[in-house]
Amino acid sequence: MSNEGQYYEVIDPYIQEAAVSLSVIKHLLAEKKSWHSCYDYKGALIDYNVSFFNTYIRGRNCSEPLHQASKKLHDAIARVKEEAGLSGLNIMEELTKTMNLFKRANVEYYKCLSVLHKLKLKMLNIF
Repeated sequence: MSNEGQYYEVIDPYIQEAAVSLSVIKHLLAEKKSWHSCYDYKGALIDYNVSFFNTYIRGRNCSEPLHQASKKLHDAIARVKEEAGLSGLNIMEELTKTMNLFKRANVEYYKCLSVLHKLKLKMLNIF
């Protein structure tokens, strides 16, 4: 598995789950507003996803970028909460749910990769 279509095929159930289980995403989809915090949130999600996947491949050697991405995601959720007036949103609970969802999606994607593709990723991550 290496092309974009196959990637989305694997992660689509997780995207669907995010749309119904993550409060920030549910709110952003319902409101369809373009607050500045929306862009921060999207960027933080992408950074966290990339950092998690790299850490998963490399192991604990790469944990600092993941820690920084987690903090960035926490801060982005807090900005959405403030800007959108989501007073009932528990930031840590939302962060934990988001991180767990991304973890499951990334692990599932990695499992679906061919042995050769996994080896290539590991070799690329050595440098």
